[in-house]
Amino acid sequence: MRSYIAVGSSVFGWLLAVVLYRLTHDSELALFLDNLPFPFIAFLPIAVLMMTLHFYNIGKYLTKKMIVLLCFIPLCTSLTALIPSLNFLIRYDHVMVTMSPLHLAKFTWNWWFYVHTVYSYLVSMASVVIAILRHRKQPSGYAIPSGLLVASILCTLTGNFFTIINALDIDMTMFSSTVGLLILYIAIANNPGVEYLMIAHKQFINNMEDAVFIMNKQKQVVELNAAAQSWIDWALNIFCVKRRISHNGTLSP
Repeated sequence: MRSYIAVGSSVFGWLLAVVLYRLTHDSELALFLDNLPFPFIAFLPIAVLMMTLHFYNIGKYLTKKMIVLLCFIPLCTSLTALIPSLNFLIRYDHVMVTMSPLHLAKFTWNWWFYVHTVYSYLVSMASVVIAILRHRKQPSGYAIPSGLLVASILCTLTGNFFTIINALDIDMTMFSSTVGLLILYIAIANNPGVEYLMIAHKQFINNMEDAVFIMNKQKQVVELNAAAQSWIDWALNIFCVKRRISHNGTLSP
């Protein structure tokens, strides 16, 4: 739930910045507010990635050092957006052309915008790949919430894609992000016990003394418990010892 709150806060902050930008009548303030959504946009893919990992109970693989590294570029984007003297790194020649009846800004994207965009898409696609791969392995009881999670991420990316190619002549990113957030809320609200069930399932098989191997339809092992891992380690040690004996004729260290 904390990961979902982080995603929701990013979308809400983005929306609030856009609303304030549309309401202001001060041209200098409008320039600042026009850049204000960038910190929320920059950290949104990170929040989605962390939420995806926690949703499938694999958040333990994301260490603190990895989180710091993931947040480095979003932090740089936030600083370039919030510090006026650094704004030119995102867009230069940024001026307000008109303030009424609609706010119209003129600018040219600079190189850091493209760094930020490429990085955001890479992190977002990582969330999509993880969600799709984990979704395929879910039991039938987990399929609906998992499918909704995949749909929410794809919805946001689709809206942003149409915005980038300018197919609809309007910015669909905010709308698609809001829709994706609602889809995600439905997934969590209607299935509040999914994450706990998955944790309980994992703890149950790990506490069994017998070796447990879970296989998919292709007879591939997709999950195993601690006893099974210990058995594999023991078998590999025996195999390595036998290889050393057969190769040297005697047991070597």
